[in-house]
Amino acid sequence: MPQTLKRRNISCIYIFDTFPSDDRRKPTCIEDCRPSVRRQWMMNRTKEYLRNVISELAASFKELADYCHKEGAIKDEWRDEFIQMADRWIEKARWNWAEHELADQIDIICGKITLLADSAGVIRQRTNDDDSITVVDDAPHENKQP
Repeated sequence: MPQTLKRRNISCIYIFDTFPSDDRRKPTCIEDCRPSVRRQWMMNRTKEYLRNVISELAASFKELADYCHKEGAIKDEWRDEFIQMADRWIEKARWNWAEHELADQIDIICGKITLLADSAGVIRQRTNDDDSITVVDDAPHENKQP
């Protein structure tokens, strides 16, 4: 299934990408970038750098799961499973994996973030005063499980 190209702004890890509707490259969160752009960006990064990206993505996923739970978009057991999943990602990142294996894990985590965000209709609104996660007006959730 092709990735929906939209800027959800969940992780706040920005790289540049150009969507079909863009006239130039724009800062785009890593989970929102096209996989080919994300892969190119991850090339030649150190293991430690990629491990830090995994930790940041896992923290973003936990924050998203907590928000979706608070808003009633996911049930208690799903929230708990998502938190455990994120903790496993952090633990696995400590293993002696090659850079390409860490990059594969980043791709998987990015997919999970976009899936959960889309299923709950969540984006992160950016203003000068606020950096909070919010639900967009057309949010499809009503106690749906992702």
